[in-house]
Amino acid sequence: MPVQTFTTLNDPLATDPFTSATGINASGNIVGFYHSSSVNHGFLLSGGTYTTIDDPLGTNGTSAQGINDMGQIVGSYRDSASTSPHGFLLSGGTYTTIDDPLGTKGTNAIGLNNMGQIVGEYLDAGGGIHGFLYNPSGGGSYTTLDDPLSSPQNRNTQAFDINNAGQVVGFYTDSHGNQHGFLFSSGTYTTIDDPLGTAGTALSGINDAGQIVGTYRDDTVSTGSS
Repeated sequence: MPVQTFTTLNDPLATDPFTSATGINASGNIVGFYHSSSVNHGFLLSGGTYTTIDDPLGTNGTSAQGINDMGQIVGSYRDSASTSPHGFLLSGGTYTTIDDPLGTKGTNAIGLNNMGQIVGEYLDAGGGIHGFLYNPSGGGSYTTLDDPLSSPQNRNTQAFDINNAGQVVGFYTDSHGNQHGFLFSSGTYTTIDDPLGTAGTALSGINDAGQIVGTYRDDTVSTGSS
């Protein structure tokens, strides 16, 4: 039986008792965010050293969400207006804002692969939530990811991760307000619902072997699944 080791991660600059790890790459580099003086700050943990990741435009907070094997980091920040989040990419020491042009009420960049393709969510003018895929090639392009089974009333599709094959996972909300996991692969959406998830399923990660992790809810409790 393999030995499992748990390590607590607390950024030493966190003045509030809150540090959240959100992404890890193949080298074991970890990103996330911590809370200090009522504001979020992103962090990178590499070789035992914490480095703060604060977008220079994020005067009201930065959260790092994902890191690829190239060391590129994505996340979101809030500027001085503080009303809508903006996505960002940190690559080679340079911060680039990732804002879907349809995201008039905000963009969150959540996951990326080794090709620099980024997925996340944006909020439209009516408050609807849509997934997006950003492809950096050819000057950069945004593609909206809306599962066709999502409800027009709820308007809620969220993309959380993308692997090196370009497969995307996340969840959508149906007309009854129930959540369902989805896999988007080669232009096709496939619903992924844990059979025990009678109250909903949400997918949060996918690796290059196509293995998927997420969370399901039964009638009483929220539980991780894979």
